[in-house]
Amino acid sequence: MSQHLSDSAATVQGLLNLIFSEEEDIENLQNQCILNQEKYDQKASLELEFHRSKDEVEIPEDQKEIVWYQIRKELSELLDEIKLLEYSITSKQEIIAILCGSILEIAKYGMMVNYSRLSECPDVRFIGKESIKNIIYQGCKQSRECKTGKYSKSVQSCFSSLEDSFGSRFSLKEKPFKSLACYIIELLGWKNYLVYERDMTALLCR
Repeated sequence: MSQHLSDSAATVQGLLNLIFSEEEDIENLQNQCILNQEKYDQKASLELEFHRSKDEVEIPEDQKEIVWYQIRKELSELLDEIKLLEYSITSKQEIIAILCGSILEIAKYGMMVNYSRLSECPDVRFIGKESIKNIIYQGCKQSRECKTGKYSKSVQSCFSSLEDSFGSRFSLKEKPFKSLACYIIELLGWKNYLVYERDMTALLCR
């Protein structure tokens, strides 16, 4: 095992644990969001039905206004909760992208310490038409360059190839300011630390 891999093992494992924790939180938030959306839809249907039939309901007019106000209040509260949940989900997705970008940075640093040029690094294996060394290198650059949305030709070429092979989630045009590091980690299979360790051992062997 290389010194870099040994030194960074605990850090990478810690990052993966944080990713798993954030993903679990996202799943719980998404489930809560679905439940709240169902409640909102039911309440909206009730509001519509009440609006259609309120003239036929035999209760005092002031009571009708109270019922109407209560329904609208509950709808507004549910909508606020849904928006807050969606914001929390988006925030956690951004955190995961940062964590995944950090793993790519660690991997890229190991390659650059070991080799003076990327061409000297072994391909190890290919995913689609791209070697994992290039996926790591360009994936790391993309996670940085997304801040401006202006990508180098090497990043564009790599992600165009990945888009052709694996679909639009690797498109730089659809969301030019979004880090795709989480998709790269998933594509590499690096959510399993043993796969990361195996690949990095092969990449850093000399």
